[in-house]
Amino acid sequence: MLASVIMLAATAAATVINFDDLVCAYGDSPQLPTNYGGITWDSEWFYWSWEQPPYTPSSPNTRIATHNYGGWMEFPQDVDFTGAYFSGTGVSCYFEGYDDGVLVGTSATIAMTSTPQFLNANFASVDNVSVVCNNYNYFAVDDVTFETETISTPEPALAIGILSLLVPGMIYLIRKRE
Repeated sequence: MLASVIMLAATAAATVINFDDLVCAYGDSPQLPTNYGGITWDSEWFYWSWEQPPYTPSSPNTRIATHNYGGWMEFPQDVDFTGAYFSGTGVSCYFEGYDDGVLVGTSATIAMTSTPQFLNANFASVDNVSVVCNNYNYFAVDDVTFETETISTPEPALAIGILSLLVPGMIYLIRKRE
């Protein structure tokens, strides 16, 4: 049992989806690719990379939005969802986090300005996040941030080395009790 504990280690890997590799011509706003960044996106999401105040990206130049009251993103595994940057005008938005279809958290609400603001969600172990807005369209999202848990297995030589150090001590303790 001790060997199995030693052989597995979990680490968190932070990911920021900044959309900056997506570029389009002035005036275009193509649909966000369905599995962009390994995430399944609501088909209403689109992106644009040209300047358009007050929809200022937090990292140049591309950001995403919907012509709707928000949108959703579905992760292939549970993630710890940190949040994202928002900008816009005349609208307030918040996040809802779901795990297996059950609402597990709601973030604070943020009012849009032309200066990108980070909306902190801090949802632990969710597989779907929705952006919910009180008005149609007037927002942009950038730098979606989350963490995934990665299970790694150390090299067998490391596990054997650790065990070779622990076993003599365990034998000593057992004999001492007898």
